[in-house]
Amino acid sequence: MAEAAEEGVQYLNSLDAEKVLKDADEELGLRSITNLFTNDLKKRGEVFNAVLSQFGLTDSPYQNDAEFWSNYKGGLVLGGIMTGAMTALNEGMGAKKAYKTAKFL
Repeated sequence: MAEAAEEGVQYLNSLDAEKVLKDADEELGLRSITNLFTNDLKKRGEVFNAVLSQFGLTDSPYQNDAEFWSNYKGGLVLGGIMTGAMTALNEGMGAKKAYKTAKFL
């Protein structure tokens, strides 16, 4: 779910990137970096509300935003595939070692 939330945050950040960076001149100063950080935290809350809106618990402006949900679902699938594949690989290697050890004994 973390990857899905991250994709949602990235999509929302892309929607208002100009507003966040407009006070940054040519270099990213402390003020603009702080704005980016606080904006990222705010967007995480908006993603959480959007997910809750799918269960009818809150209202969200992104409730019917097809592109937002496409990004969110893509992150959910990517996170699941990566986690599932790595878990299967590690568990398989561990089982192989355990089998060899048991066979040796």
